[in-house]
Amino acid sequence: MCKLAIVTKHDSTKLGAIILNVWKEMSTTERDGFGAAWVGPNGKIGYVKSSQPSFLPDLPTFCAAFSDGNGLKSDGGALIIHGRTATCGVNVGNTHPMMGGNCALVHNGVVSSKRFHNTESTCDSELLLHAWKADGIDAVAKDISGYYAFAIIQRVRGKTVLDIVRDDKAQLKVGKIDDGWAFATNPALLATLGSTYLSEYKPNTHTSFVDGEVYSVEEFIPAEADKRLEKAAHKAFGGSTVYSNYRDSTNWRSYEPARAKQEAMDLGWNAE
Repeated sequence: MCKLAIVTKHDSTKLGAIILNVWKEMSTTERDGFGAAWVGPNGKIGYVKSSQPSFLPDLPTFCAAFSDGNGLKSDGGALIIHGRTATCGVNVGNTHPMMGGNCALVHNGVVSSKRFHNTESTCDSELLLHAWKADGIDAVAKDISGYYAFAIIQRVRGKTVLDIVRDDKAQLKVGKIDDGWAFATNPALLATLGSTYLSEYKPNTHTSFVDGEVYSVEEFIPAEADKRLEKAAHKAFGGSTVYSNYRDSTNWRSYEPARAKQEAMDLGWNAE
């Protein structure tokens, strides 16, 4: 299982230390690659990743090869960090973050899709990136099978959008940090981020942050759960297609974004 560590805001002067400390904690179980992504002062997404199992002694020098010249400079906003346990080839191309234009994605889980296909790597996580760029959470819910918790940073009209998604199978915890939130695969990683464990991140939930503030919270039905519901309805109604007909005839996945204040999110934990 891969590991995720995510914050909505961070101290830009400590970017390198934050990344290295998280990687160190992740390395107790992960061996197949490490990576991170953030937004630089110039508004471009910066990133660093390595498929080496050991830590680099000079992270700033290593970062010079990435990030469009951003190096280890950030705007202090969203930061996503990944430690990998490989399900396919161990190489830089398969190491997270998965990059695509103005997007950077980190993922824990195993996924597949009949609609989307790999073009840049052999890593299944790339399918999530294609789905998200095609139609956001709707494409993920409809066309991605398996299990997943993931985070994606995007730059949209001069703003930083951080989306965090968890289905009902993958693990993701929630903690509070100064002026923001922390999310991680386990409590130890939350502690490394300077946070304490509050609760589980609510299953089948998608949260969007814009420039560090909560913009919307929504629930969704993953493809796998959809199949379970259809199978149960088929059995209950003696082979009837009532559930399929209802699903296909209604705008069941549409939603009015639920705007929420940062101090009172409905995500399954006690926000204070």
